[in-house]
Amino acid sequence: LENEASRDFPTPLELARSSGPAFSTVFTRLDSYGEPLAEDVPSAEDPLSIPALLTREGLEKWFLRESGSVTELALIDAWVLGRRDDVDFSKADEAELLASLQTLYAEHYAEAWRTALSRLDIHRFEDLNHGVRILDSLTSGHQPLARLLAQVRENTRLIPVGEGEAEAARKLLEQSPHYRMLQDIERQFSDLNQLTRKQGEEPSGLEEVMLVVGELHEYMRNIQESPDTGKAALSAARARMGLQGADPIFTLQRMAGHQPEPLNRILNRLATESWRVVLDSAVAQLERDWYREVYQPFQQNLARHYPFTQGAGRDAALQDFERFFAPDGILETFYNDNLKLFLEDHPEHVGDARRASLVRRDVVAALDRARQIRQAFFTRSGTLDVEFALEPLNLSNNKRRSVVNIDGQLVEFSHGPSQSIPLVWPNTLRDTVESRVTLVPIQVNRSPRSISESGPWALFRLLGKADITGVSSNAVDVKFTVDDGEMRYRLHAASNTNPFTEQLLSGYRIPRSLY
Repeated sequence: LENEASRDFPTPLELARSSGPAFSTVFTRLDSYGEPLAEDVPSAEDPLSIPALLTREGLEKWFLRESGSVTELALIDAWVLGRRDDVDFSKADEAELLASLQTLYAEHYAEAWRTALSRLDIHRFEDLNHGVRILDSLTSGHQPLARLLAQVRENTRLIPVGEGEAEAARKLLEQSPHYRMLQDIERQFSDLNQLTRKQGEEPSGLEEVMLVVGELHEYMRNIQESPDTGKAALSAARARMGLQGADPIFTLQRMAGHQPEPLNRILNRLATESWRVVLDSAVAQLERDWYREVYQPFQQNLARHYPFTQGAGRDAALQDFERFFAPDGILETFYNDNLKLFLEDHPEHVGDARRASLVRRDVVAALDRARQIRQAFFTRSGTLDVEFALEPLNLSNNKRRSVVNIDGQLVEFSHGPSQSIPLVWPNTLRDTVESRVTLVPIQVNRSPRSISESGPWALFRLLGKADITGVSSNAVDVKFTVDDGEMRYRLHAASNTNPFTEQLLSGYRIPRSLY
């Protein structure tokens, strides 16, 4: 039957071509693994190509007419092959074989259309502009989706509906041995075909869907046509995640859940792709803002100076350090205003756009380390203030006295009892401050010897010359060697994040890009 039909009906129904000129702009074909196929796929390999025998025309003009003779031939074949003892075929024999043939044909028919619909999807949006072009075509007068569903309806709604001639034809068909086969085919596509059915003045299901698609189109086009597309996309993304204003993306996703295949998948794809390119545009804007507002200030004022670059001759100004890292400073303000919504408040929306992460891992690491820097160096009110205590432990026997001067705060020790002295850093914001360790020899005719550092980060430079041993999470032992003598102190940090044990600043970098 297939061989004879292919001779009389050699031309398959190509759904893509017959769905209008906008179809290929909107839809792509998928292979059996769900991957997009090339646009110029040969007709024989086109999953949207339906064999003519498995169309309404093939059904009515060929199968219904020829199935009887094919049944007779099949019965004769069965006798020739020895599967029957005689060539006398009863009506029951013919009816049984015809029923088997109808079942097989209905399975092939429905499978051909189901497969074609399953191998169809919306093109991946390359960017916001491409997405708008796809939505332009989808909502245009060419109506590719409506034309596609009209073809499905034409070829899978096979029993006449209505009054008058349609009713008479249906009653006649009910007497046909093919009626049950037609019902079997129809039933598998009834939900999809219901979409294009109108009742009175009420819009059809497809028309209601296209109203929401039109709202999405307008939403996307408003972003595209904004004087600054990136800022408009960022504003739209913030509004969507903050549940502010209309959200046609969510409306379409919710509507998709109530639609039959393949429309539910197509609508979900439209919503997901739209959100992805809006989010991509928003992140691209964030990238530009990050570079200008965060990366450049850090590079210009901090990155090349001590303590961020250990060997640097120049210290980072404390005012620049405070301006950048303080609570409500440059970095935290940018995070709270721009990134927190995506990374902390609504990370599920990033997942909805099928992005593994909004930002790179090294950005997340830099943000986490910046939080530690704030905890270690700043009070809750935002003041640069490191409280700690210095406890003298022991002085070598060849020295009789030690003096530590930290930004003008003195800690003196001679052999004997000691106490922990509370100190603060910085004690002044002047750039000319000094930190010094002085050991006084036991010989009265020898001068004291010192090691010192000057500048706003003098204390940390001085600690860099010491041997430091961790004692606990908030305490370290610090040993200075001066003029063949040694002095050991215990340094207690008031903060849980110890700026003296954690290498928080050395080598700290702000990544140039977010993603």
